[in-house]
Amino acid sequence: MLGYYGIPDGWKSGIPALADKRFDYARSSLNDICRSTLERALRLVQLAGGTVTDTDVTIPQQAPTAASFEQWDMGVPVARVAVTDNAWSFRGFSAVAGPTSRDKAVRMGAGGAGAEATLRFTGAALAVVGGMSPEGGRADVYLNGQPAHGIDVYVGGRTHDNDVWHVYGLAQGPHTLRIVTRADADPRSTGTTISIAEAVVYRARQAGLIARRAHGA
Repeated sequence: MLGYYGIPDGWKSGIPALADKRFDYARSSLNDICRSTLERALRLVQLAGGTVTDTDVTIPQQAPTAASFEQWDMGVPVARVAVTDNAWSFRGFSAVAGPTSRDKAVRMGAGGAGAEATLRFTGAALAVVGGMSPEGGRADVYLNGQPAHGIDVYVGGRTHDNDVWHVYGLAQGPHTLRIVTRADADPRSTGTTISIAEAVVYRARQAGLIARRAHGA
């Protein structure tokens, strides 16, 4: 509320030495983010009909309006499909040694271009679980024969993620997912590896079930 200069020195004395240093696993420093945030804020003021000069900012008064309700819902998980399940088929992938328990299924891995993984499932949403790493590569994805958003499984060292790809809001029913590995990767990656462990299939949530839960049933 009081601005940077209103913050006691005890809380900000260490900032100047770090302000231009990039954060780990990012391309921006604190000063970069502050500049970017200010530029966007001033641009929004102008888009709303306000004015911005070197010394003053005039913000028009607006009546508040409620935003449209948005809710992200994958649905209800109904199946975990390990890569050893017959629903999967692979070409150019090979088994990766490791635990084979339900929670840590054997993985299928590939590097370079042209390897394919195909999954046939019935549901309304899907999450593909795999390995993201500093050696991660990229893959093209096709859903029901149509191009979908692709895969990039590069992450920086000492970090972890396993959500390789997901989609939701599909019509409840049978679908086919096809993953085709590519030769390229993030410039920071040391490889082109694509690793898949399993998929989680979701069915559409029933409207009646939502209503009952809303009434505490």
